[in-house]
Amino acid sequence: MEDKDESLLGGSLGYFWEDVRSGKSSNGKVSGFLKSLNDGNVQLDYFLDLDSAWRDGYVLPKCIYGATVNGRVLLLDFIQSRVTRRTNELPSVRTQVAGTAILGATPEHVKRDAAISVSVFFPGVTHWAGLQTVSEESQSDDEGRGKSVSLHVEGAPRQECRLSQGRTISIASHWKLGGDVDDGSIFAPVSLECSTRRAQAFRDLLDPLMQVQDILNFAYAGFVPARGGRVRFATNESPLVHPRVWCARIMQVPDGVTTPKSMTATPMFSLAHIGGIRGLARWAKYCDQVPRVHRAISLGYRIGMANVEARFLEVASAIEYWVALQDQAGLKWAQEKRRPLALARHVGREFTEWIGDPQDWDSVFAGTYNAVKHDPKFSPDPYALNYLAGSGWLLLLSDVLNRISGTKLPGKVVIGNHRNSDLGRKVCELLSDPSSSVKRREEPRRKRRGRA
Repeated sequence: MEDKDESLLGGSLGYFWEDVRSGKSSNGKVSGFLKSLNDGNVQLDYFLDLDSAWRDGYVLPKCIYGATVNGRVLLLDFIQSRVTRRTNELPSVRTQVAGTAILGATPEHVKRDAAISVSVFFPGVTHWAGLQTVSEESQSDDEGRGKSVSLHVEGAPRQECRLSQGRTISIASHWKLGGDVDDGSIFAPVSLECSTRRAQAFRDLLDPLMQVQDILNFAYAGFVPARGGRVRFATNESPLVHPRVWCARIMQVPDGVTTPKSMTATPMFSLAHIGGIRGLARWAKYCDQVPRVHRAISLGYRIGMANVEARFLEVASAIEYWVALQDQAGLKWAQEKRRPLALARHVGREFTEWIGDPQDWDSVFAGTYNAVKHDPKFSPDPYALNYLAGSGWLLLLSDVLNRISGTKLPGKVVIGNHRNSDLGRKVCELLSDPSSSVKRREEPRRKRRGRA
């Protein structure tokens, strides 16, 4: 975030208007105070007159435009609104909390919450994206001491693919020079953009970017925050004056959520493994069509991991649901009634080599799932549930990534990654331990044949 934006969100007095559209607002201006909160959201407080303080039926605005002592701002994505009512001639206060602040927007360019392009910057993921923006060349003297170093900065070719609703998603390099001659820096992140020819609601353009962020979270095993971004309205501005965006949903690490141990380590899979930009477009389509499965594999990096029982139940039910959808679509592999086994066999050899006999894994996974749901006397080992949930999650993720790539390469790469070797060993030990606190699937009893 630029210094001027930090000053604005650090606490600013100003005038504010609700639902600005092409320079006009639905209500008169109010005087208020704007500041950012610890959770990344932005809070606006302003005084209310007596009639407004006791009026019912207030509806959250689409946007609030502000002209503050530290710059202009457009607030979007409102989360809550509350009123603190006071009597005895003390002023009542309305408090608005927004998730997004667009900094530097002018009222003439604002059409409520609509835009034609939203881009966000992700530093540290150039290796995942296969983009190289900065190259370095150094020279040494005869004694091996550094003599010179040269940096070459060049934008990588832009890649794009169409989405639904007339939107386009693209990935490209971005770079910016900062500092002065004695203390210079290069900011060269990967830029993800969602654009449209006709203005759409900001959130409709943000959602595909958040879905791609989920892919980054999987690859780096933690929440990967964006660092800065731009919004383009339907004007003929040059890129240098496009308003900047702060969005807590995609830029602030949520409380209780893990972050990657290292952004310089090799990610679990790359963009090329899942089919490049077309794979990202298919992933966005999948997220919209199967939100229940998408939530099961992605929310752990959004709101934090649930307790082991809840996580295990969520993953197991998502596997059942996913396989049932494929069965309804007429896919032959999904006709197996033992849903976890069907998925394990479909992912194939990589999963079998990782956990051993898939039929044995299915028996323990499904049997424990049914016991947790229906047997009040069953007291499962939380470690065993954690291992089973982890193996089911990785299996489901592998199959979904295989689907969007059109190959079985992602599953092979993900399951075979060294990060998952310890989990595979724990699952194998669990399946072979007769004293483990798990249940096995009850096989149907065969009917006895009557005597002739």
